[in-house]
Amino acid sequence: MIQKKSKMLWYAVVILLLIVIISSNGLTEQGRRPVDVSLATGKNIWCSLVLIAKERGFFEQEGLNVTLNYQDAGRYCMDALLSKSVDFAAVVEANFAYVGFTGNKNPVALAQIVSSSCGIVARKSKGIESASDLKGKRIAYTPATGAEPFLYRFLEKYKIATQDVKLMKMQPRALQPALAAGEIDAVVTWDPFINSSVKSLGGDSIEFREPDVFTGYMMLASRRDWLSKNKAIVSSMMRALSSAEKFISDHPTETKESLSKIINMNIQDIEKVWPYFNFTLKMDKPPLLQAIKYVGENARVTDANFAKKPLPDYNGYFDTSYLPVSERK
Repeated sequence: MIQKKSKMLWYAVVILLLIVIISSNGLTEQGRRPVDVSLATGKNIWCSLVLIAKERGFFEQEGLNVTLNYQDAGRYCMDALLSKSVDFAAVVEANFAYVGFTGNKNPVALAQIVSSSCGIVARKSKGIESASDLKGKRIAYTPATGAEPFLYRFLEKYKIATQDVKLMKMQPRALQPALAAGEIDAVVTWDPFINSSVKSLGGDSIEFREPDVFTGYMMLASRRDWLSKNKAIVSSMMRALSSAEKFISDHPTETKESLSKIINMNIQDIEKVWPYFNFTLKMDKPPLLQAIKYVGENARVTDANFAKKPLPDYNGYFDTSYLPVSERK
């Protein structure tokens, strides 16, 4: 009887040891398994840090399995973030400006990932040879994107009143076909839509690139409710984007070759617009806040839907704690 109990006790100990070993192996495997993360982004040069981090495996090096949710504009990336379809989003200043009017304090900017500008493509056959020739013309743009503040600043610079032009709102992919068909005279947009619009018109295009008119900023954003539970993931995301920033700086030729394949844009066209982009992972809050405020102030002047709404306090839409102190201003 005693021998039987001893044998049962021995079996119990062996089973317990096996359970511990299996559980330990499972935890080890789980610890090594990449964490699934989703990020809404454009598929263009603006999003180079994200695209290169994915293509070069920098996300995986930081233990992240990142699924990219491609959108045509930052406003749709913000929509995906707010609907909790994604964990991160690449958005621009205009997106935060309009979210501010809703009172939603959940989205937060973690870092700038690029600064650049938009541009205008017009038809020369419509009598447009200079900026002042845009007066009286049909100009299309995508609202609540970086094209909006660029457009209004451009008109201000050349003293063209908004009532002296016919402004038309269109989706990003609708701009180039409408311009090619002669339904509009000019478009205000960003790359790669500038490039495709120029090519669609052949020799009939004139391009206005004036970075000093308005500097746009793309930011990595997330949600406060998600951030509070996933701080380690955010830190890993920042390290991966930092690696991409260094790669772009150290290997510009390889970067352009990779982007050419990813975004389906030939290298010559990428080379042409490359000087307009500044790829830096940082948070320079004063000019960024100024850009966001401008969009909000302009919306109150130009859009009746916002005329009676107070300008939001945009200071609360930033969290620089995940960046090195040297990259915060």
